[in-house]
Amino acid sequence: MPQVAKCNDALHEVTLCQKVGAKKMICTFNFDKVFNNDSIQEKLFNHVIVPIVKEVLDGFTCTIFAYGQTGTGKAYAMGGGPHESDDGRSLSAQAGVIPRPIKQTFGTIESNTTGLNVKVNFFELYNE
Repeated sequence: MPQVAKCNDALHEVTLCQKVGAKKMICTFNFDKVFNNDSIQEKLFNHVIVPIVKEVLDGFTCTIFAYGQTGTGKAYAMGGGPHESDDGRSLSAQAGVIPRPIKQTFGTIESNTTGLNVKVNFFELYNE
């Protein structure tokens, strides 16, 4: 099967190739960050989510939003696999975007001596 999408981490771009009849169409899209198929949950978390959690703890309202075609991995990226490690004290390597910032946020709150108020909303929308 021909490769339709190609990720270039270094250039922060995704190139889509499609053959229509005898014509080959190539479109390249640039992004702030690109993660290829080999990326792990921890890499996504460290590059994208950690800065957002820091802003939340500084008092800013932040949103984490996953959008895309059905079957492209949004649910896995957001939820991941098993959340707890074998010892039950830390997150597993498969834990996704949702459990990781929750653990980081409440871990920071537990070690903080000042009072903090946290409000979390979670929405999952489908329009198939």
